[in-house]
Amino acid sequence: MPVAATLCLLSIIFAAMMAISQSDLKRIIAYSSIAHMNFSRLGLMSMTDRAIVGGTILFVAHGFVSAGMFFSVGFRYDRYHQRDLMYFRGLTTVAPVFSLFFFLFNLANLGVPLSFNFLGEFLIFAELINIYHFAAPRLVIALIVQVGYTMKLISILFGEVIYFPQSSALS
Repeated sequence: MPVAATLCLLSIIFAAMMAISQSDLKRIIAYSSIAHMNFSRLGLMSMTDRAIVGGTILFVAHGFVSAGMFFSVGFRYDRYHQRDLMYFRGLTTVAPVFSLFFFLFNLANLGVPLSFNFLGEFLIFAELINIYHFAAPRLVIALIVQVGYTMKLISILFGEVIYFPQSSALS
């Protein structure tokens, strides 16, 4: 189990760092999904009641949140045929309702309190610290990197608005 837990921890950190380095919205969400699923897998592999419940909650919650995020990106892609971050600055002024939902999905993906992702991650984190003492610093690093790519996704909502015409030349 310690070898599998170490591999999951390394995969969480690697996927989160890959998410930060991307500029394509779908790739950022996909790499963040890999990190969350490895975190959930850590909870399921720990074989303790709280961590298994946390892993199951995180599986279900992440299914809803990642589907919402992919739907949001797909919605913008259908309109502009572009998924690059630099084309989506200032969405709060152009699409305020979309921005609100995208912001809420990102907060849930981050695992802020009062979200089911937080509940699942908290149960897993609390139990893993008791079982694998070596995991605590690595989990904290993974959570910090998670904040980095979430802030990168949220940053598209603010800033200077970039308008570009709808044409087939953009695809």
